[in-house]
Amino acid sequence: MGRIHALFLLGPGLVALLACRGSSGPAAPGAGSRLVYTDPPAVGYRLEADPGSNASAHLKLNLVGPAGTRARGVALFIAVDESRAAWTAPADGAGLVQNLGVWDPGAGPASPLVAKSANGSLQAGLFQKDGTPVLVGSAPLARFALDLEPRAAPGPVALAAPSGKQSVCLDEHGQLQPITLGLGTLVVK
Repeated sequence: MGRIHALFLLGPGLVALLACRGSSGPAAPGAGSRLVYTDPPAVGYRLEADPGSNASAHLKLNLVGPAGTRARGVALFIAVDESRAAWTAPADGAGLVQNLGVWDPGAGPASPLVAKSANGSLQAGLFQKDGTPVLVGSAPLARFALDLEPRAAPGPVALAAPSGKQSVCLDEHGQLQPITLGLGTLVVK
């Protein structure tokens, strides 16, 4: 597990810092009222909109894996224009990443389910505690969320891999493999 934690340089204390964002104030005149996400093509690792939250001010995004693939975990890096949207907890008590039960990260401060956000960039790690590979293409793996910034004007929102960061998966053989995380288009309406 040391190699996994080295990816993030996250200490156990950071888990306690995963807090929900408060409102940035009232909506500005002419500001948008919802985030609308169009899913990327259904290949590889990707973020897809949770259908019940698309076109809302609190957009939930599900991490989906490639069909028929076994893996032990993933490390993701995603950046959003923080003047238009902000990473937030997808559910009460979830922190910035909600485990959807495919990988068992175990419990405790060294649990391999961590996330942090700074300056619009999110980095998250989700790993199987015992290292047993699991089928990742059969159900969503994890959930993330974005909240609309109240002053965001309608229009496209930048959502991309941060410069110099590479998302990876820990494959069924325990080897780190680079992945291209499929991201759709995000718009304020």
